[in-house]
Amino acid sequence: MRKIKLQGGIALTTVIVLSGVLLTTGIAIAITAIDLRKASEAATDNFVAESYSLTCLDESVNKLKFNPTYTGNFSLTLPDGDCSSVITNNANPNYKDVAIMSSKGRSIVEVSYVLDVSDYPFQIVN
Repeated sequence: MRKIKLQGGIALTTVIVLSGVLLTTGIAIAITAIDLRKASEAATDNFVAESYSLTCLDESVNKLKFNPTYTGNFSLTLPDGDCSSVITNNANPNYKDVAIMSSKGRSIVEVSYVLDVSDYPFQIVN
């Protein structure tokens, strides 16, 4: 009877170990890419929501420009989001309080301003 020597055991073991390492590395890279995409989307949504809040502030200033005694609220529907503004009187009769809330996706931005409406152009006090 002839003995058959099996060769390639080391090569097969190396291929199996490297395949596992490469698979693990690939999965880690894919998970990292997904996390980066979500973080990037959240940052973009927050930036857009902040821009929407400035849009509402601009509209609030326009309403006060044409009627300095205006108080009330309004909402704007914008692409992929919205903003709302509430304008109220301040203890100082020359000031108006403006509270703004804007949203885009899961990002919500709330800001408030105090506007000096006694002179034009209006000044943001805070």
